[in-house]
Amino acid sequence: QSSPSFMKKLIVTLSVILIAALLGIGGWFLFKSPGPRVRLQGEKGAKVLVEELSFYNRREKIFGKVFKPADENGNFPDSLGTRPLVIYLHAPLVTANPEAILRAVVSKGVIGYSATFHGQKSEISFYVKKLANEPFVDDELIFLISDGIADEAAASFASRTRNRVAGHLAVDPTVPATAIGQITAFLEENGAMK
Repeated sequence: QSSPSFMKKLIVTLSVILIAALLGIGGWFLFKSPGPRVRLQGEKGAKVLVEELSFYNRREKIFGKVFKPADENGNFPDSLGTRPLVIYLHAPLVTANPEAILRAVVSKGVIGYSATFHGQKSEISFYVKKLANEPFVDDELIFLISDGIADEAAASFASRTRNRVAGHLAVDPTVPATAIGQITAFLEENGAMK
């Protein structure tokens, strides 16, 4: 016959083991993930994978998000190979929703990168250099899309560095449907829609 103290010890021991197992499983899932990742619906039911992709410029961390076309499981398949890249340069706290525009454009098979532009021309060069080295980017098809304060700097950079940037387009993001149409037509004209 079991004593009450034995049962109490058994319950406490089993509880500790269960909690430790749950913490271990939770930790495994946390460290297994390569970073913050979200799966979204794109245009016409297409799936889009969004991941944080940030870089260090000297000591400052530059935050950004990369948008990739996804398969039915919500993953970016290696079979897609390298893809054309759209770097969307937008003003901080001004552009209402650059991510909605990128999500729609990426649904058509390109890679998108959302980058806040703070007014320094060197930022553009930094983004292009860093992103051109990513394994999923076709470094011969990098396009700059800008709205607002980045327009002049992006146009100047694109015209000076035709070997690094395939083109630049300035859009008005206040009407997302118009911006999406403009970007799509621009990419088709420049051979980015493979």
